[in-house]
Amino acid sequence: LKAQTIHHFVAPVSADAQNAAKGTDYKSIFGPLLISFALFVGAIIMQMNEHRRRENVSVNTMLRMFIGLPALQAVLVAGIVAIFSVHVANWVGFVGLSISTAIVFALVALALDTLFGTFGLLLSFVVAIVQIVLTGQLVPNEMLNTMLLAVQKVLPMMYANEGFAAVMNQTDTVAVGTALLGLVGFGIIAALVTFGPKLVLSNKINTVATNSN
Repeated sequence: LKAQTIHHFVAPVSADAQNAAKGTDYKSIFGPLLISFALFVGAIIMQMNEHRRRENVSVNTMLRMFIGLPALQAVLVAGIVAIFSVHVANWVGFVGLSISTAIVFALVALALDTLFGTFGLLLSFVVAIVQIVLTGQLVPNEMLNTMLLAVQKVLPMMYANEGFAAVMNQTDTVAVGTALLGLVGFGIIAALVTFGPKLVLSNKINTVATNSN
């Protein structure tokens, strides 16, 4: 029973550690995750409003869904980030990544709707909740089993979160490239799922019409 032992039990956390914890910028830590989640929910809401049960979609609708609204989402996110004084090291990269992420998430929501119909919208919200839990920030990766870690690698929000963390906190630029590649991969898969069968069917109809003529 020495003074150091008694002090350890009375005050196990040093004053330096307490001060460091107080100075932690939690907005920069959890900001990327919240931004990714907001963009995914925005994509679901956009899907409910823009593409519910439409067989034939006009070019103007497609441009609005995949260019206009994603750009608007990026501007709104940038405004909210600026209002709350969240640190962003690279604003150009942040806005560009926001637009890219919004487009990919819109494609993912559209693909889920195409595959599962009305149930796909509910599934989209479930996927959003699963993603925010499995990104490794709310629940540390050390607490996830092997299966959940494998699922984590095939979630688009995981790559968006890593990309936003890179442009906001000025980490390794390789992380931004990896995030973009992952997002582009999800976008391509979602686009193939959504538009691939329609293109194949359209080509078959055109072929039959040409042969009949």
